[in-house]
Amino acid sequence: MKIIKFSNVYKKFESKYALKGIDLEIKKNSIVAIIGESGSGKSTIGKIISGLILPTKGEVEISGKSSMIYQEYTTSINPKFSVLEVLEEVYRIKKCSIDMEKIHEILKFVSLNEINLNMNSMLLSGGEKQRLVIARAIIYNPDIFVFDEAISSLDMHLQLQIIDIIKGINKEFGKTIIFITHNIELLKNLTEDIIVLQKGKIVERGNILKESKNEYTKKLLNIWR
Repeated sequence: MKIIKFSNVYKKFESKYALKGIDLEIKKNSIVAIIGESGSGKSTIGKIISGLILPTKGEVEISGKSSMIYQEYTTSINPKFSVLEVLEEVYRIKKCSIDMEKIHEILKFVSLNEINLNMNSMLLSGGEKQRLVIARAIIYNPDIFVFDEAISSLDMHLQLQIIDIIKGINKEFGKTIIFITHNIELLKNLTEDIIVLQKGKIVERGNILKESKNEYTKKLLNIWR
């Protein structure tokens, strides 16, 4: 069952097209990675999936709600909020009762169960802040999680920890994952379904780490390895 479908999608910013005729289907409960050089259109696809921008032309079908998690995670946290207040904000937005049992369950899932809930969120380390943002997104309970270079500012050890959390979101909560990155090494343990973008077009899709038939993809692999 598909949860995302792009049909001949174009996106234009001023005089430049960021996406050019994108045809794309993503199945529910799958993990799909999107890679490409800077300016290839990766983030534009993510923003369209998240409903942050609309395509200039073409059709987009999204079955369910989505949540986007960025590299600049600190800007999405109110610096005056405690850890608990960051999570409680979701319940206020949804206008429903705060579920402390759920909060503790999710904090344990992202390995933040031992932190002081009343401490200021800005006192957390970079990795802890990103896990807090992910915990908040899980409580929001979207059908689709879009990670846009969300862990690229962390060291490799922390990146691999977050990758495990992302795989858990897919496996334990049955969520669809869109993982946008320039770091091919992270994909080895995440997914075999990899979309390669070049100048706003999809040039290849599949397990490119195992085999690639596209010259541009081969070039990227040689650069990034």
